[in-house]
Amino acid sequence: MDFKVSKKETRYQPSGAVDVLVDDVFDIYPKFDSEDPNILIDCELVEEDEEIMQGALLATIRQRGVDPIEPFRGVRWAQVMVGEIPGEALITDINIEAKRTSVYVSILFDTYENEDGETFLSYSIKVVK
Repeated sequence: MDFKVSKKETRYQPSGAVDVLVDDVFDIYPKFDSEDPNILIDCELVEEDEEIMQGALLATIRQRGVDPIEPFRGVRWAQVMVGEIPGEALITDINIEAKRTSVYVSILFDTYENEDGETFLSYSIKVVK
């Protein structure tokens, strides 16, 4: 069964408050019937910032290709480490995987140098509502 979830949110425009539909809301948690676990009785939205952040963190550290059911999901960490793909592809993969978990996730990238002059990429996850 496929279904699409949207959520109504109030947005503030110069003309005033307007209700808009936000498409592709993925932050849902299904509730199943206690007697028959195959029956979906309700869904609730996950709105805890820590749960959203944890989901995004796990999605961004997942190595691509390790899940036989979804081999093209994940970040190409190993390929970057051996120099097969550039660092820009890693940034793209991290952004894509984080956005798949929640529309409220923002990734902030930064670089820093160690005492030997080597440059490293770092990122932080922020939940923005």
